[in-house]
Amino acid sequence: MNIVHLLQDQAIQAVQSLYSATFSADQVIVNPTRKEFEGDYTIVVFPFTKAAGKSPDQIGLELGAKMQEGLSFIAGFNVVKGFLNLVISDSYWTRFLQDIQGQEHYGFLPSKGQKVLVEFCSPNTNKPLHLGHVRNILLGWSTSRILEAAGYEVKKVQIVNDRGIAICKSMLGWLKLAGGATPQSTGTKSDHFVGNYYVAFEGLFQEEYPPASRCLPPARIRHRMTRLFLRATRIIISIFIALSVQKLAIYCSNGKPVTLKRLHSGAR
Repeated sequence: MNIVHLLQDQAIQAVQSLYSATFSADQVIVNPTRKEFEGDYTIVVFPFTKAAGKSPDQIGLELGAKMQEGLSFIAGFNVVKGFLNLVISDSYWTRFLQDIQGQEHYGFLPSKGQKVLVEFCSPNTNKPLHLGHVRNILLGWSTSRILEAAGYEVKKVQIVNDRGIAICKSMLGWLKLAGGATPQSTGTKSDHFVGNYYVAFEGLFQEEYPPASRCLPPARIRHRMTRLFLRATRIIISIFIALSVQKLAIYCSNGKPVTLKRLHSGAR
């Protein structure tokens, strides 16, 4: 029985003893105490006023004293405008943690018979995992575990995202500078290998188009963009023909599981 049920049962017994009135558990409202007041749980005493024939504050004082007699873990109480705030002793929480320490599936709900797909991590295939990815990995893993505890059958997946300008930058850097090198021939972790050419592309781009050359009048900008578009189209076609997308995506994807295993994230 959890602490809320214990408090409800004790309140029912106390009201019966004090006012000879019978209440059910769903009539005893127990909420976490608001942070601006002292206490851990709060009982709303207004439902008892008719039976008691007393003011809410008086009922709260009498009810608090009676409940404290019955439950040793109530360390203290106070009454604020008809709300009975109960202070739970530290020893109760210590025993609570000791009791559940050895229960591997404490708090797990029965199976719901439903499946849930959680997609997380899914980084671009143009560079290694970095600290920013760790946040998403931990959020995805935690969400998966919470859903499992809630009774769902959880399937964890990630998308191998090999599309977009980022991977094209890595591929162009590789085609221009690698000379046929591979992770195996260079002894480089494969996702770092791809990331190195992503960085190398930026160097090539800065050389060919320094920042000053990008501040051009509108007409020249349109002409330059047209040339860049046509050139990019030819490059992308040649890249896809050469299957560079697939090669670099595989290189990068093969390197990331090593990092994920180190994190024990559960992502695959």
